[in-house]
Amino acid sequence: MSLWDVANADCITVMGSNMAENHPVAFRFVVEAHKRGATVIHVDPRFTRTSAMADIHAPIRSGSDIAFLGGIIRYILVNDLWFRDFALAYTNIATIIEDGYTDAEDNGGLFSGFDVNDGSYQHDSWQYKGEVLPSALAEHYVHTTEQFEGGVQKTEDHPPPNDPTLQHPNCVYQIMRRHFERYTPEMVERITGCPQAVFLRICEAVARNSGRERTGAFCYAVGWTHHVYGVQIIRAAAIIQDCWATLDAQAAGSWHCAVIAASRAARTYRHSTTCCPPICRNRTRSIRMPRSTSSSTSRRCRPAGGTICRSTWFHC
Repeated sequence: MSLWDVANADCITVMGSNMAENHPVAFRFVVEAHKRGATVIHVDPRFTRTSAMADIHAPIRSGSDIAFLGGIIRYILVNDLWFRDFALAYTNIATIIEDGYTDAEDNGGLFSGFDVNDGSYQHDSWQYKGEVLPSALAEHYVHTTEQFEGGVQKTEDHPPPNDPTLQHPNCVYQIMRRHFERYTPEMVERITGCPQAVFLRICEAVARNSGRERTGAFCYAVGWTHHVYGVQIIRAAAIIQDCWATLDAQAAGSWHCAVIAASRAARTYRHSTTCCPPICRNRTRSIRMPRSTSSSTSRRCRPAGGTICRSTWFHC
C-alpha cells in the first residue's frame, strides 16, 4: 500500500516502530488521519513521541508481539467479528486441509510432519485436501527441492475442496480457532505484560473500525522485519486484516487502502528485508532471487565463461 492511504484509515495501530521520530515523513499521514477522527494505537515497550501522539499506548515486553496479535485474532474468532462476506469469497478460510494435519497444540508442541533426523518439516499433511502442491514460498522454501511453478498450475484446473458452512474439522477456519484458542486475554497479559483492560480496549477499537464501511491499518518497521520471528509477526497482522477485510474499502467517494504499511528506507532496510534472498524466501508472496549457481538461472545472468553479473545475488 502507499503510505498516503494511511490518511484514510479509521484506526491505525503502530507496532514495531517509533514512527513519529524514525519515520516523520510517513507519520504525517497518521497525524492527518488523527485530525479526521481516526483512533491511533501504539504498541511498544517504550513510551515515545509516537506514544504521546497516540490515543492508546499499550506497553508490551520486547519480542511478545505474536502473543499480542494472537490475542486479537482470538478476539475476532470467538466473538464472530470477522467479515464473513469477504473472507468466504476471497480467502482460503473455508478450504479443507489434509486429514493428516495436526496442530502443535495436539502434538506435543510440534506440527505434523516434523522430521526428528534433520529438524525440519515435511509439508505433505499441510496441503489442501487431495492436492499435491509444493510448500508455499514462505514456508522455509530454502530447505526443499520442490518446484513451485508446476504446482501453481494445478490450482487453475479446479478450486481446492472447501466447506462454506465452516463445520469441517480440518477447514482453515476450524484450524485457526483451535490454534488461537490459547491466546486468551489472561495469557496475553501474562506473556506481554500489557494489562487486560488496555488489550481489550484495543481489540474493541480495532473491531469498531473494520468491516464494510470502515478500515484500519497496521504500520510497522524494523522492529518487526528484523525480528527473528518477523515473518510470523507480519503474517499474524495479515490474518487480522484478512478477517476484517480492511483493504480497498470504498467509502465517502474515496478509496480506503489502509492495510499493512512498512515504514523503511528504500535503499537500506527495505532492500535488506524485502529483497535480500535469505529473508525474502520466508515472506508470503515474495519471489525468490536467482541463484548464481543454479542451472535455472537465466543465461543473461550467466554470460559465457561463468562470470556472474552484478544483478545476481552471489551469496544466496
